[in-house]
Amino acid sequence: MRTSTYKSVYEGLVRLTGGDPATVSADTAAKLMEFLNTALSDCHEYWRWPELLRTEGRYYRPTWTATSYASLAEVYYAAGDAYYRANAACILTDVPGTSAKWDAITEFARYIAFTQTGQTAIEAVIEAWDQDPRVYHDAVKLAYRLDADGARFAADADLPTQVWLEFRVRAPEYLYSALWTATTFAAGVTVYHAGAAETGELYLANASCSGTDVPGVSTKWTKLDLPYIFRHAAKMKAYALWLVQDAQTEKAKGFDHDDPDDPGQFQTALDEQVWQFTKLQGQTGRPYAVPLR
Repeated sequence: MRTSTYKSVYEGLVRLTGGDPATVSADTAAKLMEFLNTALSDCHEYWRWPELLRTEGRYYRPTWTATSYASLAEVYYAAGDAYYRANAACILTDVPGTSAKWDAITEFARYIAFTQTGQTAIEAVIEAWDQDPRVYHDAVKLAYRLDADGARFAADADLPTQVWLEFRVRAPEYLYSALWTATTFAAGVTVYHAGAAETGELYLANASCSGTDVPGVSTKWTKLDLPYIFRHAAKMKAYALWLVQDAQTEKAKGFDHDDPDDPGQFQTALDEQVWQFTKLQGQTGRPYAVPLR
């Protein structure tokens, strides 16, 4: 996926407001980053962007590993291609299919959670199949419904042990918890690194980091670049939010106005990207050429 740096988009937004990225106050920077985070989320949700779609095989339960499990825990055991439920507390040597502490189950609630350990987080499910549709032309679409647990499949359906989902990935949070300094950070923390190597970029800790794990150098940090197709629209939306908080609501409509007859620059910029896929490149089938809004 082609990307733009957070720094380039953020600094462009600062200049739109009449500020200087080198001298902008901490309070103003925090506001602009909040507006930019909102704008990027709206860009993300505007359409089924091909760059943000994934097709992956998923199991209904976590895959068993050699660790401890509480009674009634449910797992998928890959070696047996089957699901098991613990009838007692299990330790790492209690292997499903071998230990009497695990019962094979065929009737249980079949759903794919939007967040699964070790898997890409799901924002929106597009389709489900009984096998990989990228490989098998006879893959069959599966019916499902969405609820608090995720994508749930009918109890009486003849389902495989693994289903394949096409989904849109979850948008990251383009906000930071702290300025990076040579100290420890927990996995999942986002920092703003203003050092000489990567001035003004956001980094997400993908593992626990010590003071010697420098963003831009250590593999424990992932730089939060953003999709190139959002570079212009995100600035327009964020600037409109800036204008609204400054009581310039009429001027803001020129940058964010959800009116088909008089769209703002935010909508125009995203519709131009949709046109690139649907008209210029002829993508009239999957991904679907219909904006979500």
